[in-house]
Amino acid sequence: MAEFSDEFARADEAIETGANWQAVDDTDDTSNVIRVGNARAVTNVVGNKTIAWYVDTVPTSASQEVEGFVVSGTQGSGIYVDLGVMGEPATAWSGQPTGVWVRMSWLDNGARRLSIHRQLPGDAAEATVRTLDLVTAGSIPLDGYEGVMARAGALGERQWLRLIVTSVSGGLLARAYLNQDDDDRPTLTATIDRDLVTPVVAVTAIYGAWWFGFGDGSAASGDVALLGIAGGDYDVADDHEPQRIREDQPTLSVARERVRRHYEASTNTALLDPVLNDAITDTVEDLINLCGDACWFLVREEAVALAPDTNGIVTLLPKMRRIHEIRHPTFEQKVRYRYMYDTDEGAPVVMLPTTLSATYNIRYTLRHAQIVDDTDRLPIPREYLEMVTIGACQKLARRDRKGPLAAEFSAEYQRLVATMQRDQARKTNMSRSGFTPARLPFSYFGRSGYYR
Repeated sequence: MAEFSDEFARADEAIETGANWQAVDDTDDTSNVIRVGNARAVTNVVGNKTIAWYVDTVPTSASQEVEGFVVSGTQGSGIYVDLGVMGEPATAWSGQPTGVWVRMSWLDNGARRLSIHRQLPGDAAEATVRTLDLVTAGSIPLDGYEGVMARAGALGERQWLRLIVTSVSGGLLARAYLNQDDDDRPTLTATIDRDLVTPVVAVTAIYGAWWFGFGDGSAASGDVALLGIAGGDYDVADDHEPQRIREDQPTLSVARERVRRHYEASTNTALLDPVLNDAITDTVEDLINLCGDACWFLVREEAVALAPDTNGIVTLLPKMRRIHEIRHPTFEQKVRYRYMYDTDEGAPVVMLPTTLSATYNIRYTLRHAQIVDDTDRLPIPREYLEMVTIGACQKLARRDRKGPLAAEFSAEYQRLVATMQRDQARKTNMSRSGFTPARLPFSYFGRSGYYR
């Protein structure tokens, strides 16, 4: 896994002199267009767009992330900071694909805009994929996004900006975050219907390069700044994973429309998507908790390299929500263990009766990724989509204080839950045991009088 971090802890200098960066402005100037000093990077060419690629380390996968702290002391047209991945370093601005990037803009009417952009090989020009004004004109936070920006995006206030781009079926998924460390809760999401095409510049290997840039609206050098930047190949395999049994499992958007049709047919109510999403995700979590250790559709087994300390204490993976058994790597015997606690990341810490460092086979319940995007698949098998639908309707009816309707949904929900629990018992007890007929000794028959 490739990664980098630059806190700009250097004296005042042109950024390209550090040898880790390659910079250019929109007039193809490469001399001192971006400089660093006082632990921040700023544009040094007022009125020109500037961009700098990190060329010392290159990504090794199509799934990447980049993050940094951004700040602006002014607002207006062209006042923004870009953070991007999959960029193609070049000494000429025109016609160069610059990958996928997130832009934080400080508009002159007081609005604060977050947007996702693209320009990939095959694109004629850069294009805005999605835009969201977190703070509207007059410095008023958007309904539902209060508190997302520090001090409602006030000038001089530092904001933590992140972008994660992952390779998905049919293209790329871009997720932008503002002051948010939960990867499952992006502030803005966009799908890009294009796979990454191998760049032609050798230094970018196959997956481009990380980069940042400034707009062309600064009144003075230093008005807009980047206070450190970091990037890396993105992998959540050790933290949590999407639950996949089949690719035809229902997505959040499919479940939401089913809930909407069921519920709105029973009451004169129009529901917003966030309300429906909450009801669905709460129902899913209720069902997983109901299944407990016998939650067969989330049980996984994996070989994990462990290195217990001198007391036999070892930290497992955060994606392991519940440990079922640990087996010795050589003899396949179950190893005794005692649960101690969870780390801050949610990783279980256990005590083993051995200090042997080896690859152990661990069976566990998966900590599934949260259902957030429309394309996220439910961790509940598709056979139980009706149960999720009715359960969500029950929660909505209770929220709306519609007692009789909630009772009707509750009765149907209990019937469907009983069906799932029956299947759960079948899975738990599924086995084909062998048996051998008992053999009676010959003397037994002699004593009973059959042989005389």
